[in-house]
Amino acid sequence: FAVLAEWLNALVSKTSKGNSFGGSNPLDCAKINRKELNFKYILNLRFSSFYFYKSNKEEVSMNNKQLDLFNELNENKTLREVQEYIKKVIEIRGFNKQSPEQTMLLLTEEVGELAKAIRKDKTKMCIDNNKINNYDTIESEVADVFIVLSTICNELNIDLYSAVKNKEKENINRKWS
Repeated sequence: FAVLAEWLNALVSKTSKGNSFGGSNPLDCAKINRKELNFKYILNLRFSSFYFYKSNKEEVSMNNKQLDLFNELNENKTLREVQEYIKKVIEIRGFNKQSPEQTMLLLTEEVGELAKAIRKDKTKMCIDNNKINNYDTIESEVADVFIVLSTICNELNIDLYSAVKNKEKENINRKWS
């Protein structure tokens, strides 16, 4: 932790000449201006964590872009169009830098959350009542699984519609028992 604090202190002193710091300690919050963007680096000393926050302007712009895309969604969109929508919002949210392997781990996590939601709502199996509010709806978890699956397809340049159609073409000729 001490090494991280020293590194951050060096970063702040090198990159923020002439800028003012928020808080009583420069390690609490450093405002660093770079060309067009304004970044805030915050070191949370209590939890030994390093966070990156976007400025309010960037956050509003990001939300507006997402809202514009969301408002274009409707029941008439094709699967390809929904997949393209997901690609765009994932880019806006900054998750497009993840590898397919990292996204696969996220998919596994989301499938687990779907299993918990089904277990909570559709079975008589015991659940931890202290965590009952941590479980989301089945519909919400299905949407998360679809979004992450679409993200994997986008990362691997797979057209989900074509993949489903080709697979169903194979499945038609299978003998099911």
